[in-house]
Amino acid sequence: INLYVNLQYFCTALGDAGEVDGLVMDRLEHGLTYEIHDLFWQDALTAGVRGIVSFSDEGYTCELYGEYELTDNWLLAASLLFLGGPEDGQYGQFDDNDSITLRLRYSF
Repeated sequence: INLYVNLQYFCTALGDAGEVDGLVMDRLEHGLTYEIHDLFWQDALTAGVRGIVSFSDEGYTCELYGEYELTDNWLLAASLLFLGGPEDGQYGQFDDNDSITLRLRYSF
């Protein structure tokens, strides 16, 4: 089994950060980062999901991805990235910016 699972809790404390445009910057942000992937086709294909989930109403990110080693030198990768959450959240403000990425890499 080549299943990979990684969960990490994070916490950012901004204590007495001052005032910007009349807003007091004291805040605590926390959440979870995650990545889960597995290998297929004699370990040439990696497919998985990774992202961030905020427990402080900042939103979330979720990326579905795949990487296929065509040869020892060529890598084909694709991903779908989704962002969501409240409009004033760190990730939710980019809710309309979901993206698709396609990459071809040659290594020598």
